[in-house]
Amino acid sequence: MNVPDAASLDLSGSWTASAWVNVTTLPANGTVVKTIAKDDGSANSNYALSLDNNDHCSGGVSWEVGFDTAGGSSYQSCYLTTINTGTWYLVTGTWNGTMLTLYVNGVSVATSTPGAVPTSSSGNPLELGNEAGNSFYVNGVIDDARVYNRALSAIEIRDLYDATSN
Repeated sequence: MNVPDAASLDLSGSWTASAWVNVTTLPANGTVVKTIAKDDGSANSNYALSLDNNDHCSGGVSWEVGFDTAGGSSYQSCYLTTINTGTWYLVTGTWNGTMLTLYVNGVSVATSTPGAVPTSSSGNPLELGNEAGNSFYVNGVIDDARVYNRALSAIEIRDLYDATSN
């Protein structure tokens, strides 16, 4: 699904991306599938939530939050874990201007400090379940996808999980 490009989706400062994800199959080795991706006109991600299998993250299947710089350098925070098909997960990523943090089911599971900033240019739609120019789609269901123009706090993310997990 695509949401047309809008200035309100091109985030230049902090942000949060969040979605409930239930996959029926995991991505093939060496691939990444984007649950939420907002790219600039050069396919650099302003923000992205993904399910990765040895593409950006190593060691196997991982949840991932990341971004690219305007020059195309890529930065991620990865959480290598067992991901069960047919199970719902609330996956949330934040960028506070310094740190990328990944949360799964309301709990912080990975952080990184890239020392770079995400691209903020416009050009492509907000995409759910795939990324422009990529033929790897999420095989499953995405629900209650959200993007905020600020980094939610750990308490707010836990509250989001508690409020939407019923």
